[in-house]
Amino acid sequence: MINDFIKEIGEELKMEEEIHSIEPGHYALDFADNIKVNISTTPMGMLFKALICPVPSSKGSLFLDKAMEANLFGRGTRGAILGLDEEANHITLCLEIPEKIPYKEFKEKLEDFVTVYDYWRSEALKWK
Repeated sequence: MINDFIKEIGEELKMEEEIHSIEPGHYALDFADNIKVNISTTPMGMLFKALICPVPSSKGSLFLDKAMEANLFGRGTRGAILGLDEEANHITLCLEIPEKIPYKEFKEKLEDFVTVYDYWRSEALKWK
């Protein structure tokens, strides 16, 4: 299913050249404005994941407090989750979606994910 969705989104958005298959069931999508989203299969469905930016150096803990508050009930993230990468150097955004969804819902979730990504990247710049 993920392969079909990726092919369809690439054709629909005319971005076939910006979609790279990292391995079977794992894709990297390069959107405009340096937005990169990885989409991969999971046992429960699909996972959208992206590195947003480095953790702001000044007032970083205040920014992280704001980000964690946004996670509360998915209120400030449209259901995605803000977090940190393994080294705690970058802000990440993740969203897991069920496998058995129609393409239209997949596309809407991806659009929301990119919008949330862009918003939080802008927010992080305010805290530098």
